[in-house]
Amino acid sequence: MMGLDTRRHFLRLAMGGALGGTAAAATCNTKLQCNQLKPLPKGDPTPLPPEPKRVPRPLASSAAGKAALGQLKDAYDQLLARDPAKQNSLLYQMSLHDLYCSNRTGTADIHSSWDFLPWHRGFVYFHERILRAIIGDSFRLPVWDWDNPGADKVPDFYTSWARNNICKHTRDDLDGRVSQCSQEAWLFSPTYQEFAGYKPYAMGPHHALRGSAPNGPHSYVHSYIGGALSLPCTAAADPLFYAHHANVDRFWKHWQKSTGFRPPQGFGGQVFCFYDEHCQPWFVRAIDLAQMDEGRLGYCYADLPNVPVPNPSDPAAVLFQGPILTVRSLGAILKELLSKPDLKSALASLVSMVFHIGSAVSINLPFRISWQSQNLEPGQFYFIALASAQDPQDQKLIGGFGQFADPGDVHGSDQVVATGCLGLEHLLWAAQRITNGKMVQLIYGQPDENMVTIPVPKTFWPTDFTVLRSHSA
Repeated sequence: MMGLDTRRHFLRLAMGGALGGTAAAATCNTKLQCNQLKPLPKGDPTPLPPEPKRVPRPLASSAAGKAALGQLKDAYDQLLARDPAKQNSLLYQMSLHDLYCSNRTGTADIHSSWDFLPWHRGFVYFHERILRAIIGDSFRLPVWDWDNPGADKVPDFYTSWARNNICKHTRDDLDGRVSQCSQEAWLFSPTYQEFAGYKPYAMGPHHALRGSAPNGPHSYVHSYIGGALSLPCTAAADPLFYAHHANVDRFWKHWQKSTGFRPPQGFGGQVFCFYDEHCQPWFVRAIDLAQMDEGRLGYCYADLPNVPVPNPSDPAAVLFQGPILTVRSLGAILKELLSKPDLKSALASLVSMVFHIGSAVSINLPFRISWQSQNLEPGQFYFIALASAQDPQDQKLIGGFGQFADPGDVHGSDQVVATGCLGLEHLLWAAQRITNGKMVQLIYGQPDENMVTIPVPKTFWPTDFTVLRSHSA
């Protein structure tokens, strides 16, 4: 994903400002305290009335998006000044997100279940209605399109407003770290469960399988940006939260349009409570939000992500950008290389493979990997790297993931679902270090600490390290 070669560059990048949970909380406005709301009211599902008109949510990088950003300051100043007990205030909205998204409150974390995407769709929609009551009915949330090259710098409005009102810190820009390859690793998901999440186990939310949506680019952005955005209990006090989640929703719409939405058995019965601009509660079912026509919500996305979504009926494969070379897994490439009698032959084979499919070829291998990790720090961003089995300090970055969780949610073990990208440079790096039958390891952690080996089989190329299909442009 990042392709950085030296540990010094690795350290400089990591220490450049990705605030962890403790640091972020210490630098934030004292009003932003994690809290627990009183139990929400319950009611029968309420059909949402059709919106009178459907207006596109503009990309923040577009002229329309920049115009929308210019309308936000006064609106968010008003929302922050409102009594936190009022449901249409910014701090109440922060607490409502906290209630649904933190296990401290006694409810299952929405991020640990397949309700993650529909709940956030409803939450952002009602927040948009609250803003529309101030700005005007034609206003629609700008979408922070961090997927577009050159647009992943945090828009100036969100940086200045947060610095003056929420957290006294300088944001880190993504600078291409959520690459198209890593986006494909999310969009490849063939089922809704893999894309969005699973039904929580009876054992509790911490033992539930997680899909790629709440992890992957979503948590990468939350944790890498840092500050209030890095913790579920304070994230929704940051206006950037809504622009970020509008983009997550945009990706979901892209996946839905490309694959068709097939609700899994048992999905959709959960009823959520949201509040509108008049502080009135609405009770909306997950299935209604998931299947709802954009016209009923009053917005659409005129510009969907320019990232192909593979046909989920196709077998898992990798596609070298350029002429097609299909292999079942990354292991097939490495198996071919390791079958050679010496390193020189292995490298010659790899060079020959590249030459065969085109001298100007770009190799991108989207991957998704899942494992159980111990004692992750809430709000912290972690790097993933290759490491030589002979010299653990010899490392090559391939991605990262964010631990988007609150301090009160600390527990012994978390399931991590990380996405990333391997390129030709990573394969060559690995091939150069595979000698005498020893393998390259996969590690994660912070560069100023001892990196931890991911607890999968000792080889870097385990069978559960899934390489997905990448499409050429």
